[in-house]
Amino acid sequence: MKKTKFFKKLIISVLALSMVLGNFCMAFAEEQSNKPADEQKAELVVSTMGYDSIGGMYGDTIVAKKDDKWGMAKFDGTVVVPFEYDDCNFFDKKSGVCVFCNNPDMNMNYSTFIYSNVGNLIYECKTGAHMEITVTDSGVIFMDYQVSVMDVHNYILIDSSTGKIIDKKESLYTAFSHASNGWYVIYGDGDACLLCNGDREIEIKLGDYGRPFYINGDYVLFSKNTEYENKVENNALYSDIETYCYQISTGKYHKIDSYTTPLYKNTKFFGVVGNKIMISNVVPRIDQSEEVYALYDIDRNAITEEKYTSIEGTGIVKKYYLVSKNDKWFYIDLEGKEYGTDLKDAGAFYDGQAIVLNADGQAYIIDESFKQLSEVVSAEAVTSYNKNAYAITVNGKIYPAYMKTPTYTKELAKDAEVISTSDFASILTENATKDVVIKNADGVTFTFAKGTMKAVDGKTEYDFGTNIITDYSKATEFSTEVTKDNFVLQIDYNYSGQLPAKASITFNVGSELAGKTLYYYLYNTDKTYKIVQSVVVADDGSVTVKQDHCSTYVLTSAELVSETETPGNSTPANEAPAAGDSTNYGMFIILAVISLGTVVLVSRKRMLDRA
Repeated sequence: MKKTKFFKKLIISVLALSMVLGNFCMAFAEEQSNKPADEQKAELVVSTMGYDSIGGMYGDTIVAKKDDKWGMAKFDGTVVVPFEYDDCNFFDKKSGVCVFCNNPDMNMNYSTFIYSNVGNLIYECKTGAHMEITVTDSGVIFMDYQVSVMDVHNYILIDSSTGKIIDKKESLYTAFSHASNGWYVIYGDGDACLLCNGDREIEIKLGDYGRPFYINGDYVLFSKNTEYENKVENNALYSDIETYCYQISTGKYHKIDSYTTPLYKNTKFFGVVGNKIMISNVVPRIDQSEEVYALYDIDRNAITEEKYTSIEGTGIVKKYYLVSKNDKWFYIDLEGKEYGTDLKDAGAFYDGQAIVLNADGQAYIIDESFKQLSEVVSAEAVTSYNKNAYAITVNGKIYPAYMKTPTYTKELAKDAEVISTSDFASILTENATKDVVIKNADGVTFTFAKGTMKAVDGKTEYDFGTNIITDYSKATEFSTEVTKDNFVLQIDYNYSGQLPAKASITFNVGSELAGKTLYYYLYNTDKTYKIVQSVVVADDGSVTVKQDHCSTYVLTSAELVSETETPGNSTPANEAPAAGDSTNYGMFIILAVISLGTVVLVSRKRMLDRA
């Protein structure tokens, strides 16, 4: 009887202790999870070179205006393209292709100069009154121009890496400058237009739908005049306008809106984002002093009132639009809810990050939860230009800026390129708060973004060694598509399989290839291959590729004729728990305590039995 009572009391005590410890540990785990992973803010690096205006940023290349002339420079101020052009009339955020021009107001003497993101002159057009440029996802520049306003259109397809003309013809069709998801529109005065994406073409029957004027995502937008007999009201000239939408995925047309608007003023402007959102620019009436904007859904239902004086981020938005009202900048989500209304200035979000300026004149970077990521700097105004490409205004000058994440670098000697699991565990710890850069003896660097790395199941070591072959005769026996003429190099990674995270891998191919577009393929032992990505060689001869697994790869100067491998070029290892993931420590300790209690009880029972 005494044994039974003792046994019951011990069980109750163990369970009570387990609950207390469990609750404590869960509370502790929750507290830890609520703490920022990195209490140390990243550095906001600001260039010492200020400009009158900035047209765009790509990497560390800045397109800017200085002393009333446009050119291109590096972040440190090194001039890449001389500041000698009158205007910059095009900049592509994805490719960094930039177009400068001279005599922009003189039709017959209008000169256009197309540059790559590293400052190489791709193409020069010395006369052209009208110019439209689109850069496709494959790196092909589509240029449309007229020698005079009344002339037929000339359209040219240009390889952005070589400047080589792929195709050139005269046509009544003209290229429309907007492009989205690789699609661009060629339209004319006929009853149809072409929607193009590389080798893919879709003929859109215009009929009564008019000409396309905007493309974004899955939608192409059209407008037409329904009443060509313009009318005069209140001393203003008016015309009836209808707007239609062609949906690429379904091939269907949708009537969006009908409205009456003053001619020779800005009309309503719609920009479709995703599959439902559009922006409406409401033309000022006779009694209005400025345009106002609103947010609508695809069915023309108002999400917000017509109250904003500006809406930005229409082509890149994933979560928030940048809006202004009463000289204040803030954000609205896709439902119209407002955020950050106490900001003095702000930039649009790119890849989940934006720069803001608070009421105290402090500029810093935020994420989409509005958490401060960087240190602060003093500024008068701020702008976002691209991924991690920002600018601040100080004393009327605009200075480029970027956020420098703390970095942990590990350089490996030739005989020490294999990292043990124990050493790798310390690297994982560093990755919780820093970018990790691993550099091997061949000068190949593996960069893993902060907080992304995790151990790979089944791996007892991590080999970051490589073998780079630049002599075609010593390379793998390739299929006929890889030739001596298009072969650049073969890179064999000692590591095989899934990487600890997606890595940015940088290696050198020679400065003589600067500005060239190369093609990076996964190459298998059975001579099948699959394109991974196209890359542009930096001015120092380096290329950077992104991948989440390693094997054998080949880099070519020309795109191979066709892919020979079915989709799914990697065989991911089983997912392992991510380093730094929140874990229910309380549950683990409860189980541990219960187990310990069980051991104690069993031992106690055995002692009693022996007694």
